[in-house]
Amino acid sequence: MKTGIICTIGPASSGAGVLRRLIAAGMTVARINFSHGSSAEHRRRVAAVRAAARAAGRKVLIMGDLQGPKIRIGTFRSGPVVLKEGAVFTVRAAPVPGTRSIVSTDYADLHRFTARGDRVYFDDGKLELRVERVAGRDIRCRVVLGGPLSDRKGLTVLDRSFPMPGVTEEDRRDLELGAALGLDWFAHSFVRRPEHVREVRERLRGLGVKRPFVIAKIEDGEGFRNLGGILRASDGVMVARGDLGVSVRGALVPLLQRDIIRRCSRAGKTDIVATQMLETMTQNPFPTRAEVNDVATAVLQGADYVMLSGETAVGKYPVRAVATMAEIAAAAEAGLP
Repeated sequence: MKTGIICTIGPASSGAGVLRRLIAAGMTVARINFSHGSSAEHRRRVAAVRAAARAAGRKVLIMGDLQGPKIRIGTFRSGPVVLKEGAVFTVRAAPVPGTRSIVSTDYADLHRFTARGDRVYFDDGKLELRVERVAGRDIRCRVVLGGPLSDRKGLTVLDRSFPMPGVTEEDRRDLELGAALGLDWFAHSFVRRPEHVREVRERLRGLGVKRPFVIAKIEDGEGFRNLGGILRASDGVMVARGDLGVSVRGALVPLLQRDIIRRCSRAGKTDIVATQMLETMTQNPFPTRAEVNDVATAVLQGADYVMLSGETAVGKYPVRAVATMAEIAAAAEAGLP
C-alpha cells in the first residue's frame, strides 16, 4: 500500500502487544503528541514502539508533534464541567480556578484581540460560544453549543489571528527531548510563517540533528496564505483540520485540503491529512459512511499519509481503526488510474 498510516500513541496503544498489532494492521509512523503526557511517558512510548518494530521486523518512523503556540484554557477546580446552551460563561485572560461559569486562558492578551460578536470554540469546535462583552480581562460569552469541557482544551476564535511566538518555551524543551530520543520527524503546530519552520530546523541542528525532517502543520488562515514560503522551508505539510476548521469557515476546509495536497505534490513535499478521520471509532467498532468517504477522498486526492489521533491514543478500538483505515486506503488506491 502506497498511503502511509500515522497512529498517535497514547494510553490505549502503549502496550507492547497493542503496538505489535498496530504495526501488523498497517501503522507506518508512530506519533508522539507532546501536548499530552510527561517526558518519562514519551521516553517509554518511544522505546516501546522501537521494540515492537524490531520484533515485527518492520521499519516504523517516529514523529514528535510539538504543541506550538496553541491557546488553551486553564484547569477546573473540581474536574470537568458541562456547559449548558444559553448559559453565560467567562474566559479570563488571567489566572483563576475554573468553575461552571469561568475559566482562565494561558494567552494573557486574548482580551485585547477579541470583540463582541466573535465566535469562540473549545476543543476543536466541539463547543461554541459567542462573545457578548469584553470587560477588562474578562471575555463574557453566551454558550451556543454546549457540552463537556475539561482541563487544557484548545481555544480558537473564528477568523482571528493573534501575535504569538513561532516556537514556545515548551517547544524548546520538547525539541531537546526529541533530539535526544533520535526521533525521525518533527511536526510543528500552528505554523504561520516560513521563519517558524526555519527556527525549528536551526534549533534541531544546534541539538546535533544532522538532517531535521520538519512537518509544518497548517491550522489557520494565516498559515494557508503563507503556504508557498512554508512549503519551501519545510519537508512536508500536515492539513491539521481540527483547528483549521474552527479558524476558518468549516465549509472551506475540503477545498484547502485539496489545494494543499496538490501544492505539496508539485513541490515534492510530504503531505499528511489529519484529524477526525475515523472519529466514530474512538467509541464504536465501525466508522460512518462519511468517514469512509473522507479517508478515501484524501487518498484519491494524493495524500501521502492519513493520520489517526484519539482513535488510537485513547479509543476503544485502536487496532481495528488502523485495519479499517488500511482497508479503505487500499481500496481507494486500487481505483486510481
